Amino acid sequence: FIAGLQFIDDTKIITSGGDGVSLLWDIEKKTIISRFTGHADSIECLALNDDKNTFITGGVDTSVKLFDIRQRADDSKTYSEVLIEGEYVPDHSVRSYKSHDRDINDVAWFPNHSAFGSASEDGRCCLFDLRTDVELNKFEMGGNNKVQLTSCDFSQSGRLVFTGAHSSQIFALDTLKGTLLSQNIHQADNNVTCLHVSPDGYAFATSGWSET
Repeated sequence: FIAGLQFIDDTKIITSGGDGVSLLWDIEKKTIISRFTGHADSIECLALNDDKNTFITGGVDTSVKLFDIRQRADDSKTYSEVLIEGEYVPDHSVRSYKSHDRDINDVAWFPNHSAFGSASEDGRCCLFDLRTDVELNKFEMGGNNKVQLTSCDFSQSGRLVFTGAHSSQIFALDTLKGTLLSQNIHQADNNVTCLHVSPDGYAFATSGWSET
């Protein structure tokens, strides 16, 4: 299955999916330009940076990986390897981040594109900084009754991060103070599967199992 697809420009797209592989495609020729491996299981989400050179993926293997399209897979190089479906494959990622212990359902770039957030079924929303390679903040939703997070996106300033959940709730988190501002901004009719903030930052939209 295909879990993520984004246009790089009018001639190229990047896709990620259930085989744990990300593919760079030539649209006009309908051919694969390059393959990026590194996840040990299915990829669940993909986010392309505004520089159009780097992208992040999150997967069932509980890791977030950063890839650089300019550093295409090269058979002459030696890579570390990961085991997927009984076979060792090279890890082409530039960096790997581990802070979750269940499937990662969504990743989103911070507005300045030097950091990103991740949302997982372990009930955590994590914020990572690329410049220092550290986890800046970790939010745990639901306390002992953890909810499964499905989506995340940042406000225009980056001060807030919004997350949707299988519990039909939408949470607002303060990225600077590391606090939960609201756990029920909007009560959806059913599980929230997707959430995006508008470009002007004045609104966000959600979709889910309620068919709305």
